[in-house]
Amino acid sequence: MVLSVNFLEWFRGFTDAEGCFTIVKIPNRQNSYQFIFKMEVHLTDKKALDYIYSNLKIGKISVNLKTPSAIFKITRQTELKVLSAIFNHFPLNTTKYLDFLSFEQAFRLYTENSSRNARKNIHSIIESARGNMNTHRIDFNMPTSSNHFKVTRNWLLGFVEGDGTFFYTLRDKHLVFSITQKGNEALLHAIKDFIINLAGEVNLPVSVEIESAIKIYTRDKIMIFRISDKYFLEFVLIPFFDRLTWHSKKYLDYCDWKVLLELQNLGIHLTSEGKVLINRIISQMNNKRLSLNSQSLDRSELLADIREVLKQPSNYENKEGRIFINSLKVFKNDRKPIKVVLMDASSNKIIQSFVSYKSCGKFLGLHGYTVNKRASSGAQFTHDGILVYLKKDIS
Repeated sequence: MVLSVNFLEWFRGFTDAEGCFTIVKIPNRQNSYQFIFKMEVHLTDKKALDYIYSNLKIGKISVNLKTPSAIFKITRQTELKVLSAIFNHFPLNTTKYLDFLSFEQAFRLYTENSSRNARKNIHSIIESARGNMNTHRIDFNMPTSSNHFKVTRNWLLGFVEGDGTFFYTLRDKHLVFSITQKGNEALLHAIKDFIINLAGEVNLPVSVEIESAIKIYTRDKIMIFRISDKYFLEFVLIPFFDRLTWHSKKYLDYCDWKVLLELQNLGIHLTSEGKVLINRIISQMNNKRLSLNSQSLDRSELLADIREVLKQPSNYENKEGRIFINSLKVFKNDRKPIKVVLMDASSNKIIQSFVSYKSCGKFLGLHGYTVNKRASSGAQFTHDGILVYLKKDIS
């Protein structure tokens, strides 16, 4: 069996998001266990499991209409050995890597010790592995090597198809891409580094601060990876995802999310018709898409309306170098970003330039408000043993 690297990387990422390794004690059979690899997704995402099965040619897919869900499961020992070989060559990135190590150690001992006495001797080892997997895990120490995390294009796609979210905030009209995790903070920083490298391959507007465009923070013990900078999403993330082949329903969310960006770029989100359309799009994205009723599954009417709206002329008009919003009858706030320059007070020479108060403040160890105040007043202060001052550059 020869599997493509693209599939294996995607499968590795999707497993990091949706996979589960389980050891089950068989009732009424002393020291007997069943080893299970399982993925369970909403029934509307069965296509992703079909893709996995069509490549691996092992395991079984079942459907639970009550949940409703689709389940991919591998239980045969010969097939689990194939799975182990895959993840030994293509290691997982999340703490599921630790579950796999426990699972594989117990599975190897169990299959190599088939006699009753031998299994009695390894009983405590298998029970120890069972007691420290999945929700029972208390040890989350991943390998300390900086090279452990292998973030690739198709791994990231598979991971995003499981744990990523594309959404739009109605209050501030922001498009957002996010990944949420319980733990795995180091992995989120590895993903940040990977995406920053992607950003280095394109020409971004000067107003985009690459480092600060990607935020990683904790909320209610949940780690959140978030990008909401419009230009970063448009020039870095979308071209990246457009070059890849999706395999889950998350692709529909991604496509609808891109439509929202098109509506913004045309200023249609500021029209009454655009607002109604945006609400319709949002009403069937993400978890709302999981409904099996016809309203969620039939997209033809919505797509037709989207095509008609996108045929309309832009809501923005260039008037004497300024952008006029036709629907609101006002000019758009299109001022150039204010740059901040750190000057040597004795020579009046530029020491360093910054694209925002925030980046300047980070360099100087000051709050952005303080930077703004000092740049407005031109007050001199000492930095690294020399007298300096700040000034604004709106050129």
